Amino acid sequence: MAILTLTTDLGSTDYYVAALKGNILSSLPSANIIDISNDIPKFDHLKAAYLVRNATKFYPKGTIHIIGVNNFKSNANKLLIAIYLDQYFVSYDTGFISLLVDDVESIKIYEVPTSKVYYNNLMPFDDLIDVAIKIAKNISILTFAAETKDIKTQYVWKPILHEKSIHGNVVFIDSFDNVVTNISQETLSNYLHFKTFEIQLHLRKNVIRYISKSYADVSPGELVALINYAGYLEIAMNQGQAARLLGFKIGEKINIDFSK
Repeated sequence: MAILTLTTDLGSTDYYVAALKGNILSSLPSANIIDISNDIPKFDHLKAAYLVRNATKFYPKGTIHIIGVNNFKSNANKLLIAIYLDQYFVSYDTGFISLLVDDVESIKIYEVPTSKVYYNNLMPFDDLIDVAIKIAKNISILTFAAETKDIKTQYVWKPILHEKSIHGNVVFIDSFDNVVTNISQETLSNYLHFKTFEIQLHLRKNVIRYISKSYADVSPGELVALINYAGYLEIAMNQGQAARLLGFKIGEKINIDFSK
């Protein structure tokens, strides 16, 4: 049974997603279709990449991911297949693939020829679904696509590392208003030889001096820093909305200073 996922900016209040699933099941009745999210903010490749990147690490090999964010601009874009973690990612060349992996050169990417003109929100999905079904039916990719390295790239923040400091950024705000940074647990492990540190928020107006294991390690209304399930430093407020109450925005700086 093929596993296919959907990540789109179509929303969940229209018939669009149900129609897509019907289209898939009409050609592949045994498909197991899973929604990663259909509520991606319109045209937001960064959020789509964050969700897909952190969700797909838990999926089995061979899973096929259909990414439909900002599809309507795809008249001028190529349709791509990327193979990463032994899974397949089908999307238009919007910059998404460059946000999905740290090193695009290390993965296989294929371009699928298409010259259609799209007139409504769902038409671009016809080609995405057609490609996904071909993969699910074990049709060789090389029979309908050619390998390429010529894809669009999109800027993504990466932490800047110094001997005694890390300068990171907010890259995601979840539905609980928790603030996710681009500072990974792996990056922090390189600074374990320091005894103390300060996580500085909003130009030193708020400082956190330790990383907790749980939101409940602090009193309600207090700020807390922890490593989230995806393995990244997260700033939250126990039973509160950190991003909204403190004015966090995507791209905002998060600095960590270490001392002996």
